[in-house]
Amino acid sequence: MRRVYYRTFFASPVACVVAEPRIAKKIGYRGEGGLFIFNNIHRIMLYLAMVILVMKYIDVLHTLRFHDSDGTDSFGVSVGTLVLAAESFLLTMYVTSCHAFRHLVGGGNKRWSIGLEKIQGGVFRFVSRANVHHGFWFWTSLGMVFLGDIFVWAVAEGVLSDPSFRI
Repeated sequence: MRRVYYRTFFASPVACVVAEPRIAKKIGYRGEGGLFIFNNIHRIMLYLAMVILVMKYIDVLHTLRFHDSDGTDSFGVSVGTLVLAAESFLLTMYVTSCHAFRHLVGGGNKRWSIGLEKIQGGVFRFVSRANVHHGFWFWTSLGMVFLGDIFVWAVAEGVLSDPSFRI
């Protein structure tokens, strides 16, 4: 889509033998380095989301450990663990189905025929298939984050209990 509106409004980058219009030269059009720098914010937010995902998975690991009243620690699974794990999974699918992530894992490569590039190509194809469902992952993750926040709030306020199975 970017190429379409860059070429439509600024004729830049120019196509084949079409000369760059005077208006583009006059305003000093520089693509995403100039007026459209806000397009890059999407990529920056992707990196931030990836850091937040790591923190969410650390939270899931913390919910597996229980501190008993006698001072011992035990491990197990609670409803809260399952809620946070589902939330983390849905957010992971939302982030990895993003077109910026798709570009990050191999969108800039011209071919995927040898070595590490072959693996990159496989990841790129997987992410490309997930990219079709990016909207679905957005709405399901948004709903799950909302429900997860309500659940955590209710447990913290004592409205609900968090049943667990301990090892």
